[in-house]
Amino acid sequence: MANPDFKEDKYRGVFQWIHLDKPFAFNSMEGKSVAVEPNTAGAKYSISWLLSAEDGAEFEQKCIEHFNARKAENKQIKTDFGAVHGLKKNDDGTWSVTASRKAMNAKGELSKPKVIDGYQSELHDLDLWDGSRGTAKISLYPAPNPSTKKWGISINLLAVQIMEAVKGGADNDFEKLEAPAEQDPFGLPPAAQTSAAGSDLNDEIPF
Repeated sequence: MANPDFKEDKYRGVFQWIHLDKPFAFNSMEGKSVAVEPNTAGAKYSISWLLSAEDGAEFEQKCIEHFNARKAENKQIKTDFGAVHGLKKNDDGTWSVTASRKAMNAKGELSKPKVIDGYQSELHDLDLWDGSRGTAKISLYPAPNPSTKKWGISINLLAVQIMEAVKGGADNDFEKLEAPAEQDPFGLPPAAQTSAAGSDLNDEIPF
């Protein structure tokens, strides 16, 4: 039986800050996230994208509605809505969204998100740069912030399909695969902000 705390969603468009080839963790000494080994505390795989002011506000409202619906049923949720962890409103009105996945699951096993290409085959070359285009399948779920202890919604990364890869250096001449672009291997409705029932993903919670 699917866990109602988890609500699946997807984003289709251009990505930035792509960390799918290796996990990253925040380094307090350097004041930024750096590449780490998967068993490092806080190690995560992640991918980010921008939403317009309107789409970002709509996405935030969707998260709040899901949180309030689950709070009414889940007695573990002890606080009012705090924030969408991984969602940030920028000075220019746009919104930055980061979906992440813990590098190791509760069993101590590597837990990388699934990454496929336009032919729905596993994508092995994950050295992807800003501007790569595709679809990210995510899951929204209520979770407490370990620092503030306030509950909110976290954005868990389930899978990514890369339709148009951007590479560093001169080797960036890639063709767009038109035919597979109409297919949705994630099985979700076509609208970028449409959700479907979630699944039990406790081992994949980013915190």
